[in-house]
Amino acid sequence: MKSKIGGIPVIDGSNSSPAIVHTSTSDWPRFAADTIDQAIRSVLDDRGVCSLMLTGGHSAALVYSEWAASGGFPPQGTVLFFGYERCVSPDDRDSNY
Repeated sequence: MKSKIGGIPVIDGSNSSPAIVHTSTSDWPRFAADTIDQAIRSVLDDRGVCSLMLTGGHSAALVYSEWAASGGFPPQGTVLFFGYERCVSPDDRDSNY
């Protein structure tokens, strides 16, 4: 099922979390940073604390750079964790660490 939240196309799978669709290749890191920031602030408003798992990699780094440039990275009350999905050591050539 497709719907929109605030004008943003959302694909809502019945067995998974909604997926947000953004079609621009030039401004997606800013869009992603803003979307993550809004979600965190919403959780902080409801619960006072928000946990966020950060990943490595080039795409993630683009988003984190945009988020940091906004001056709100991370909002107070956010607990950050670093997740690493690759089963290689940090110094391996295939590492995103």
